[in-house]
Amino acid sequence: MPTKRMSFKSIVYTDRVNLENCESEPIHIPGSIQPHGYLLVINQSGIIEYCSENWADLGYPPRKILEKNITEILNEKQYTDLISLIEKGDYTNGEILRVSLAEVNLNLIVHSVADHTILEFEPYDEYDSEVPFLNGLSLEFAREAANIDTLKGIAEKSAEQIKKMTGYDRVMIYRFDEQYNGEVYAESKEEHLEHFLGLHYPHTDIPPQARELYLRNLVRMISDVNYEPVPILTTMEDASNEYVDLSMSVLRSVSPIHIGYLQNMGVGATLTVSIILEGKLWGLIACHHYSPKNLSFYGRISALFMGQYLGSRIRVQEAAMSYKKKRKLEALLLDFQGQLNGLKEKEEIYTIPTILKMTLADGFICASNLLKIQAGFVPDKQILEEIEAKMSEKKTDFWFSNNLVKDLGIKKGALAGLMFFRLDSSSTTYWFRKEAKVEIKWAGNPEKAIVKDDKGLSPRKSFEAWQEIISDQSRVWDEVEIDIAKQGVFSLQKHLNYLRSRQVRKRQEELLLELQKANDELENINWISTHDLKEPLRKIRIFASILMDDDSELLSEKTHRFIEKINNSASRMQRLLDDLMQLNKTKYDKSEFVSINLNELLTEIIESYDDSPVLFSIERDIPAIKGNAVLLSQLFTNLITNTIKFASEDRPNEIKVSWEKTKVEGKQKLQLTFSDNGIGFDNSYAESIFQVFKRAHDIGKEGSGVGLAISKKVVELHGGKISAKGVPQEGATFYITFDTAEN
Repeated sequence: MPTKRMSFKSIVYTDRVNLENCESEPIHIPGSIQPHGYLLVINQSGIIEYCSENWADLGYPPRKILEKNITEILNEKQYTDLISLIEKGDYTNGEILRVSLAEVNLNLIVHSVADHTILEFEPYDEYDSEVPFLNGLSLEFAREAANIDTLKGIAEKSAEQIKKMTGYDRVMIYRFDEQYNGEVYAESKEEHLEHFLGLHYPHTDIPPQARELYLRNLVRMISDVNYEPVPILTTMEDASNEYVDLSMSVLRSVSPIHIGYLQNMGVGATLTVSIILEGKLWGLIACHHYSPKNLSFYGRISALFMGQYLGSRIRVQEAAMSYKKKRKLEALLLDFQGQLNGLKEKEEIYTIPTILKMTLADGFICASNLLKIQAGFVPDKQILEEIEAKMSEKKTDFWFSNNLVKDLGIKKGALAGLMFFRLDSSSTTYWFRKEAKVEIKWAGNPEKAIVKDDKGLSPRKSFEAWQEIISDQSRVWDEVEIDIAKQGVFSLQKHLNYLRSRQVRKRQEELLLELQKANDELENINWISTHDLKEPLRKIRIFASILMDDDSELLSEKTHRFIEKINNSASRMQRLLDDLMQLNKTKYDKSEFVSINLNELLTEIIESYDDSPVLFSIERDIPAIKGNAVLLSQLFTNLITNTIKFASEDRPNEIKVSWEKTKVEGKQKLQLTFSDNGIGFDNSYAESIFQVFKRAHDIGKEGSGVGLAISKKVVELHGGKISAKGVPQEGATFYITFDTAEN
């Protein structure tokens, strides 16, 4: 805390205030009060650290009360009641303490700031009938207001009621716009006064710090605009106006700029009540009197309650209006969705007027490579391209404005308002609104709200009605319209997705048809290769045999070798065609699967190789599987034949067959392993050897190159998998996995 000395110091804010610096004026800490009351500031110990200079009028000069305990002014009961009032805090709860000092009846109003308590004393007359009178008016208003269902009607009735309650000459309901320009929305006045109803006031009339204060202290009274401020005194040497925050004070002195403004209007006294909606300053109840007027505490409280009631009714009424409008626009949205779903194909540009009605727009465009919709007023192509470029710069999917000149620098034709959505990378929508010129009647020229005279800059003196035409703006997009537009955009996105999926489906059908045609052609080629080629091959082999048998003695040894090569080539071609037919047959085999005893099947196959120099080692008790015996025989025969074909010349050919049970994704599996000790293969061919005509070796061994491809098809038809692993000059191993018969 500041250090003390036994001398008085005024903490009045003394910096010169004019319209060049008024927005930075600390109006909450003026260091002075209005003269119709008295102020004390006590610390937590009850010591008086600050007092208004006019305490001398009550017989308590500052030299007698500063640095003294409050109990030297208040008696024991009053002090006890004061402590109770301090604990309750905000005076707007309607509680005050009545005291009598120097035979003057005073209302004591209390509020705390940081570690200090501010006590404000206001003289009062005996008015035992005032509270019943105010209550009666409140009940009367409640009955009448219950039957009013328009916002305008509620505001007008509220202005009338507050005038009755307070007795001011003029009561105005003052509403702010988004820039805090004000409009007199409703008015009740004495008959001889001119009308202010409908007049607008520029935002400069109420600077930002004043609006901020209105959010905190909801009631402010000036009992006489021609008052002389009363300084606040202290004995602390380095104290200043900043030490006493009067934001919530009822006696706080007012900015000289505002006083000058009221004097220029000819006003003698004012009462202002804040109207708050959802934490934002919606407007004010502004009461003007054309002579000094000191409204009682209960009169101010009644006006405050009216302000709070009006705020709640405005909130309810605006919600009801929004709900009614939303229901109406939602019905149009449903109609639009139905029309959208019913669009006929092959129209270049669709027209759906409902999309304008549901957002109250003048024009609309949906630009997409899948769908084009256009309705109402649409700007020319050059403007659209300029808007699209601006939206791309903003990198946004949603944007709106009611003033494109101000927000985008676009001024061409009638266009003034825009609501933009980007549906996807290639689709956009625009709602357009035309310019709506508005005539505003200002209380004086807003451009001359500040005038220069011999005293410097000061508030304007003229409040005569001044008309202005507002151009370059459309009607503002409200929340209901924006919400409906978003729902409409969602419907468009769904429809575009439907068109896109239909386009994909159509393309798939076209590709499927093309694939079917290609498959049919391949089938024809396969039929030719496996049937029509057989007859020429058969004749080649027959004629080659005849030449070998009948004319062998006449042929030279060289010719004999050529004919033998022709016969062998024809034989290989015949085997190839047979294998291709078998592969094709395997591919389309739809035989029903039954339980197969693999032990018996393998034994039967191995017995057919009794004349071959192959040593078989078969692990017994192989579990049964479900399958086709013919196809499985083909599989095992192909594997054994492949092993014999690529046997090593350095050692006897051995084939081992083993098995084991495994689990894959919770299912019981059987894995068969065929391993040999042949010439093996490089493991880089482990996958390609199962493709048609793919070989791991090219060593003159006979074979069509189809056998392992057939084997793979057989395994896949049985829902299994086959793989191979090779080691050059050591052997090859084939792994085959089947479902067991239990699955």
